Formats: sequence, structure tokens, C-alpha cells
Amino acid sequence: MRWPRRASDQRAALSRVTAALVAVTLFVGCGIAKDPLAVAIGDAASAGSSSALALEQHADGRLTTAAAQTMIDDARRELAGSAQRLSDLSTSGRQSSVQAEAVTVLARTVQHVHEARRSLGSADAEQAAERLRQDAGALEKLEERAERAG
Repeated sequence: MRWPRRASDQRAALSRVTAALVAVTLFVGCGIAKDPLAVAIGDAASAGSSSALALEQHADGRLTTAAAQTMIDDARRELAGSAQRLSDLSTSGRQSSVQAEAVTVLARTVQHVHEARRSLGSADAEQAAERLRQDAGALEKLEERAERAG
């Protein structure tokens, strides 16, 4: 399957893919209660990866500027939601340490997503994508720690 070239077709395809992923997540995740700290951190990691993917696909010509901007803007909203959930959580013990580290990495990721939005289509996009991949990797490790600590 080829990725559509027109921005409106890309948004429609992205909506279908998102709907399918949500359906699969709900189907697979039903009955499995995850730790709220791990979920918030995992959502932030996904947002960072999504932004990096948008930059890479735009640079490869597989995503229009409008679609890439939409993906990055969606990631910014997801990061804001994760930050809010992290700040609302009441943790203790080992989870408090993980939560504090996650807040620090999340703040850095938010900054890098803003930089990614500005670098879209420029020579800095590759470096921005790499920083976001590193942030996502750090958040994924913290998600694993949160699951073990929970």
C-alpha cells in the first residue's frame, strides 16, 4: 500500500490507521489494568516517537508538511496530557523516583517537539528526530521501571 500524496487523503488515511490502532489497543487491553504512572510515561514515549516519525517521513517525501505538522501538533497535545497526568499522580517509594525522572525527561521532550515543529523541512530536522528518538527511548526505559515499581 502506498501512502497518499494529497494532504486530505493523508489525513483520512492517518485517521483510519489511528482508529484501527485504538480498536486493537482496546481489544487487547481490555481487562489488563496498567499502572497509571507507566501509562502516562508510555503515552509520552509514543508522542516523542510519533514526532520523530513525522520528521523522518517528511524528509523522505512521504508526508506533506501539513500532515507532518498535524502529527507533531497531536504529539504536543499528548505530551501535555501526559504531563498533567504525571503531575496529578500521587506516588510513593520507588515510583516517586521514577515519576520525578519522567517529569524531567518529559520537559526535555516537550522542548524537543517544539524544536521539531520549527525544524520541519530544514537541515536541522534530522538532528531533531534523533533527539526525539533518544527522549522516547529514555521514556520507554522509565515506563519499564514504573511497571516494575508499581
